[in-house]
Amino acid sequence: MSRVRGWVVGGVALVGLAVGGVGIADAAHGHHRGHKVKAKDARVDRRDHRADKRDLSKDKADKHSDSVDQQQDAVNPPSAAEEQQEAADAQNEAADAQNEAADASNEAADANSEAADDSAQGDQQDAAQEENQADQEQSSESADDQQANEDQNESSDDSTMEHQSGE
Repeated sequence: MSRVRGWVVGGVALVGLAVGGVGIADAAHGHHRGHKVKAKDARVDRRDHRADKRDLSKDKADKHSDSVDQQQDAVNPPSAAEEQQEAADAQNEAADAQNEAADASNEAADANSEAADDSAQGDQQDAAQEENQADQEQSSESADDQQANEDQNESSDDSTMEHQSGE
């Protein structure tokens, strides 16, 4: 009887070691995979940041161009064709601003998702950074929404002026 019990205890011990080894291997694999995911997230964040900087630069250039156009319009009133082009430009700027707002919204959702993942993995520092980034993206989204509204209003104003000057 003791011999059978010894075999059973030995078998149970081997099964326990095998299961424990698999658990350790899974944990190690998950740990390394977490680093890969974080590295990918960092690359995506850098790419998004560069795109945001390009968008900001383009927005500044558009504002400068609009300012120059307004100064020229004050001195030399625009023709109907110029008014039509300005209206088209304003619509394009509004569409760009809406796209930027959508990008910011997606980036904020990604950052929130990353924060939730980090929090679930027990990485509170990364979660705090991602939440901070999500807040920044939402702030950027608000600014982009405001810019889109301003561009849409400008487009409407240009269209109204074009119709009035064409009458």
